[in-house]
Amino acid sequence: MSTHSLIVLRQERKPMKKSEITKEALKTSATTLFSKYGYANTSTKDIASLAGVSEATLFKYYKTKNGLFKAMLLSLVSEMKQMSLLDIIPMLSQFYKDKSLYNKLSKLVINRLEFLEKHDATIKALLQETLINDDMKSKITNEVWPSIHKHLSKLFSQAIKDNEIIEVEVDSLITTFLSIITGPIIASYVSNQIDFETRNELIKHHFELFYRNISVNH
Repeated sequence: MSTHSLIVLRQERKPMKKSEITKEALKTSATTLFSKYGYANTSTKDIASLAGVSEATLFKYYKTKNGLFKAMLLSLVSEMKQMSLLDIIPMLSQFYKDKSLYNKLSKLVINRLEFLEKHDATIKALLQETLINDDMKSKITNEVWPSIHKHLSKLFSQAIKDNEIIEVEVDSLITTFLSIITGPIIASYVSNQIDFETRNELIKHHFELFYRNISVNH
């Protein structure tokens, strides 16, 4: 059983309304086209056509192409929040006897890779736009980063107190750890030479080197 399966709280969902199904179809179509052709080169007509609805229907629910893009971003940010570090770390502690920083971070890396694979096309489209859209960049910075920083800071600080890792500036540890994950991800989106498997192996390998360098037993 995967880490993701262990920590996701399963809830019964009510049948979706027709309007909700249509909205999801439009977001799925937009994700496919944005990731393939880019935001600027995708028209609302193409999105509606792929979703099997009229362009007027798209405008009914999202008003503009940018409105649809923001809805995609909000959905992704919402899911990231629901499965935030605040939720993941206590659950990992519950399922695994090993409470070490190494175990928590390695399981966290696996969980985030599973999340990334599940939302790959959406994240690729959002990343492309975030790099040139200050509003999108601001939303990620203000809504996602503070939570990530807060909980990673607690993890690293506790590991230093427990003498599991050497005493290093916590902000530096957080930056390095996140770079290990985001570097190969960004590279995989700008280069056709890096596939899923290669990217994931790079991240896991660099994580092992990172932990080995900060461990008191290295």
